[in-house]
Amino acid sequence: MEFCIGTAGNAANLDIVKVSEDLGFSHHGLADGPLLFSDPFVLLGIAARETTTINVGTLVVNPLTRIPAVLANAMATLNQVAPGRVFFGIGAANNAVRSMGVPIARMAETEDAIRQFKGLMAGERVPNSWRGETKDIQFLAHPDNGWLNVKDHIPVWQAAGGPKSIKSAAKYADAIIYPTGSDPALVALVRRLIDEAAAAHGRDGAQIKLVGSAFFALRKKGDTVEDAMRGGFGNGPVITGDTNIRLIRQYPGEFDERIADFAEAAVKAYTPQEGADESLDHLDIFRAHANGVIDSRHIAITTEFAANSLCLWGDYETIAERVAGMRDAGCDIPLAQLVNPVNYRRDMEDLAKAIYG
Repeated sequence: MEFCIGTAGNAANLDIVKVSEDLGFSHHGLADGPLLFSDPFVLLGIAARETTTINVGTLVVNPLTRIPAVLANAMATLNQVAPGRVFFGIGAANNAVRSMGVPIARMAETEDAIRQFKGLMAGERVPNSWRGETKDIQFLAHPDNGWLNVKDHIPVWQAAGGPKSIKSAAKYADAIIYPTGSDPALVALVRRLIDEAAAAHGRDGAQIKLVGSAFFALRKKGDTVEDAMRGGFGNGPVITGDTNIRLIRQYPGEFDERIADFAEAAVKAYTPQEGADESLDHLDIFRAHANGVIDSRHIAITTEFAANSLCLWGDYETIAERVAGMRDAGCDIPLAQLVNPVNYRRDMEDLAKAIYG
């Protein structure tokens, strides 16, 4: 039974992927943010040496802060250390580039990076546009000399956040990471859109796994939504609502109205932060994010219904039921996003107890 843990890279938690493996999880991915977190590839290399069965990868890198050739080399190097246990999580970026004050990648840029990745891994010459010129590139290191492993398949996990990005991801991805929360209706809709987009590209939707992402917190007796945000999933509900707004607006009849209302509020509460106070620039904004500061506006709008639907939040029995509901609705690999490095081990143990007993 596949289940993925997602954490930020944190050099003070060098054993966290090994803990994940020991608890029975099948995948563990590390986030990327040059100004925010420890470097994921350094930590994945350490984790690859210390584990034997768990699949390891990125959640997610982007084609802007690391050019495609560098990404392909890093993944193929990791694949040499952990043959056949590597997945390549890539997306348009969010915090990684927005914390630098620049826009996220265009869909065409992400698609081109994946095209180059697949071509390089297949030993092909692929065109690469860089610094105003287009030249062919190809791995020159001989695969039998141990530099890189291009023989064991590395599945591409592409992050999406709306109808257009689902269509884009369905062109090349082996799996699509989508912030479904634990709402079965949202999971089912995303699954249907993946299948439709795959068919439009001449692919079988069954070939594309849905990795349904949800921020996690165990609910103890008497906990409020604010308790969960401050000690568990942070701004997770707001981020999930904001990311899903295009899908919710395009398919209004597919959701409970309370989810649609919350998503609209989330956009207003989340988007204005860069212009709400002229004294705050992009560094000030993401400094708060990196240090776990919860915006009071986010707490004010987050209802219990929104937290229940858009996160994995509940006691052990409820968590097990929500995960089962995600799977029944079409989620192939549930992904629990953990927010606070201080609580990683605790949260993973709670999740394992809920899911595996």
